[in-house]
Amino acid sequence: MTRLKALLKKADKAAVIGMTAAAVAMAALGAGGVKTYASDYSVQKYVDSSKESLILDGDTWHCYKDGQIDYEYDGIALNDYGWWKINNGEVDFSYSGMVLNQYGWWYVNNGGLDGSYSGMGVNEYGWWKYDNGTVDFNYSGIALNDYGWWKFTNGSVDFNANGLVFDEATNTWWYFNGGAIDFAFDGMALNDYGWWKVNNGSVNFGFNGLCSNEYGTWKFNGGTVDFGYNGFAADGENTWYVVNGRVATEYSGTVDGKEVRNGQVMDTIVIQVVHHDRDRTGAVTESRADTSGLVGYIEYLAVPVDKDGNITEPVYASHWKPDDWKGFTSGYIITAEVLADGTGIHTKEDPQKTDLRPYIKDGVVNLYLSWFMM
Repeated sequence: MTRLKALLKKADKAAVIGMTAAAVAMAALGAGGVKTYASDYSVQKYVDSSKESLILDGDTWHCYKDGQIDYEYDGIALNDYGWWKINNGEVDFSYSGMVLNQYGWWYVNNGGLDGSYSGMGVNEYGWWKYDNGTVDFNYSGIALNDYGWWKFTNGSVDFNANGLVFDEATNTWWYFNGGAIDFAFDGMALNDYGWWKVNNGSVNFGFNGLCSNEYGTWKFNGGTVDFGYNGFAADGENTWYVVNGRVATEYSGTVDGKEVRNGQVMDTIVIQVVHHDRDRTGAVTESRADTSGLVGYIEYLAVPVDKDGNITEPVYASHWKPDDWKGFTSGYIITAEVLADGTGIHTKEDPQKTDLRPYIKDGVVNLYLSWFMM
């Protein structure tokens, strides 16, 4: 306690005067947004303890000034056992928190000044970082209380800390929201060195995938956007075409033999639509579904599929007729293209076009002519 007394006498009084007002509410991040916690503290009226003395009256330590119990004084006073918090003229053993005297701000536990305390304390000016019982106005870093991890600047919580801030003690870039580390944040964040991938409130330098923000979807390398990257990148479900680090959602076409649609690389298979000619031997003069004709034309259609191989978009046939078909001057009439069972098919040129997906077998669908001789 002798060492503590000396420390109190040498404390920098300017530090007391230099405290700046700050918000007293602590913001603790949780699901659904920011929660506000009111802080429990009392506003101290009196500071100067030079005329205060503690005298034991029976079982009670009273605070005296000018020979009278001082019921107004609410600071700390000294006896042979240390410094003590006074309330209503006596030591308040129930008090724990910050207290001010002419030597500085101190932390009190159960009524007595705690010279070993290192943590956080709150008063009417804000939340403060303590080291060995007194406010450490030189401290800039992070510290923990019941509401989370907080950013400190010059000894007090910096409620204006937002975004990425580097902490030397943990060697980590943390993402702050209203002064507190936002462990729920997963996304992209910007600092002077670029855009970074944040997971659980800190930069993930091992991230090499895709992440989105309001400006697009971006390719990361070593936790930061790789603006020099051009090529393909996967997100676990789909593959995308990337130009200068960003998914090129405005692009549709072919890249390195791959079909790209609105930036997405389409997994495709080739479907054969086989158009059969009519019988040319003379054995058939009319048919609802002439399956005896030779192959007249084959369409090869590249169609998109999902990861299970299912075709994801409708498949339509083009309109086809034999080369000698000249309408009513051809000597025969074509009424429709049909399936083998006579089911009519409407081509993609028709308003009511038929989706061929239910009729594709092993990647092939056969279409036949319904026709008759004139």
